[in-house]
Amino acid sequence: MPDGGSGRSRYGLMMHPRDEASSLGTVTVVIPVFGEGPHLERVVTALLAQTPRIERIIVSHSGPGDPTTRFSDVPEVTVLHSAERLYAGAARNRGLAIADTEWVAFIDEDVIADRSWHAGLLAAIGEGQADCIVGSVGYAETGGYWGMCVWFIEFGSVHPYLPPRDIIAGPSANIAIRRSALVNAGGFPEHWRRGQDAIAQMRLRENGAQIVFSPQIKSGHVNLHGLRRMISHLYDMGRSGCRVRRNFAMPGTSAANYPVLTIALLPARLLQMTRRAAAPGAPLAKFLACFPGILVGLIAWNVGFSAESFASRRTDISSYY
Repeated sequence: MPDGGSGRSRYGLMMHPRDEASSLGTVTVVIPVFGEGPHLERVVTALLAQTPRIERIIVSHSGPGDPTTRFSDVPEVTVLHSAERLYAGAARNRGLAIADTEWVAFIDEDVIADRSWHAGLLAAIGEGQADCIVGSVGYAETGGYWGMCVWFIEFGSVHPYLPPRDIIAGPSANIAIRRSALVNAGGFPEHWRRGQDAIAQMRLRENGAQIVFSPQIKSGHVNLHGLRRMISHLYDMGRSGCRVRRNFAMPGTSAANYPVLTIALLPARLLQMTRRAAAPGAPLAKFLACFPGILVGLIAWNVGFSAESFASRRTDISSYY
């Protein structure tokens, strides 16, 4: 499995005998965490409150602040820790490697599952229509003005008021994947700081997997405050988005390969977001109030995409794997 440098994963992903047998109908939840994990207890508490009960939660932690003792008396929680920094892809793969259920869900450390999350996920799995199911991401905390602007931009394709549909790829903050399909696709790339979720989903699609968005699998994101953080975050997202599109055919691939076309991305994304904000049940008033900040954030994203598009014409993109 590609990992970013050597082309091999540090984790031995393999099929377990239970993958297609007695594990049917159960889900393992993997939470990738770096550092102190200030929201971790809140995330785990929400998962433990689910009906039906979740039997296994894997906290895949790296860096300072080993949380092992924080969950030593919670039998449903397994903590994997390493002092070495792991990017989200490697942290997810480490949890995936020890999961033995047919389905594995991945929840970010700043995403709080709704009380109906597990029931909604099991219902979506039961429909048998997909190998990868992306849940909706609302907000648990606004993060103030700039936090809401990021929420509109980063999670705009999976807001809870949008209809269920087939999608090319979706954010991995709230996602569940059939374990066998993900293992066969090579798991997540391990040396990408951002964009590893899109790569994993494109590899799933190359293997014939279907990806759907299911708004009934509800969660809320803890939005963070700050203009500076927003600009830095979205600039990085723009660069990683361009890198992904240099390798896979998806909307925006032409701009990734022909930098002059990146000028068209900003109005295209604004139009797309405006259409979504006009959907039934959408928070149109909030969108309009945040519109100036959204424009600033999209400019930061577009600048990052453009910078990577020009740079990638002079560098070997495979070095990012």
